[in-house]
Amino acid sequence: MSYKDEARKYQLLNTTFERNLSKPTYEQIENLVFFDKDCNDIQRKNNYTFLANLEEAINSYVQESEIDYQKDNTFDGSPDCGCDYDCECSLNVFAMSTFKNIARQFNLDLENNNTLVNNALAGFTVGEQQRLLSCNIAEVVRIIMYKSLSYLSYDLGFYDISFKHHEVAIIMYGGIMVDVRVDITDYLEEEISARGKKASDARWQPHREEKKERKKKYVKIMKDKGFSTYTDAASYIKLHVDTDKTPSFPTVCRLLSEADKGDFS
Repeated sequence: MSYKDEARKYQLLNTTFERNLSKPTYEQIENLVFFDKDCNDIQRKNNYTFLANLEEAINSYVQESEIDYQKDNTFDGSPDCGCDYDCECSLNVFAMSTFKNIARQFNLDLENNNTLVNNALAGFTVGEQQRLLSCNIAEVVRIIMYKSLSYLSYDLGFYDISFKHHEVAIIMYGGIMVDVRVDITDYLEEEISARGKKASDARWQPHREEKKERKKKYVKIMKDKGFSTYTDAASYIKLHVDTDKTPSFPTVCRLLSEADKGDFS
């Protein structure tokens, strides 16, 4: 494939990704939340203007939030993802919590202060304000917020995080469709927990493999040399095989005991 063809392929991929990030669209939200088909022309225009006002305010809030995933982060447990290119897998794992904190703070601010919504309503008549507020505005605001986080993480190159926040926005949109409020906090907590476990597993996997190989080697030496006790076998191993400080003598004994009982984990 030529360089030109390769560039076109990635351009098409990026375009498709960006189009997906735009969903749910204004039109989809309007039809679902504001019952746009039942609105007159003025109300439809107000629906769109209100959503645009909300999006502008939320985007400003997100853009002004501190995105510092490196602060106080030792990156312990950085996963060995196995990618054969300069990927962002490790950063995605650690940056996820930063984006979650932005969402958490936004929800707290929204609960304690309605300034954002009130400002978005400014300029509408009292009757229109009441009509707009009678809809599921809280969920609409949160959907727009997660879409904004999705765009921001995409711009920063955190594509996995971008996809996850877009997924959250879609799930919430689906919740409105079936009139069910989705607990996104638990959803993201579970996601981050799973990512943390995956990172930990990836970090310690080489250690586990090494321990497994040691067990196989030690129990073979014990049987080949005819040792009847773990201490005798461990003494031989420390004197002639693994002579460094690690593994220690007690560790060798423990590994021998576990392996002799069939535990090679």
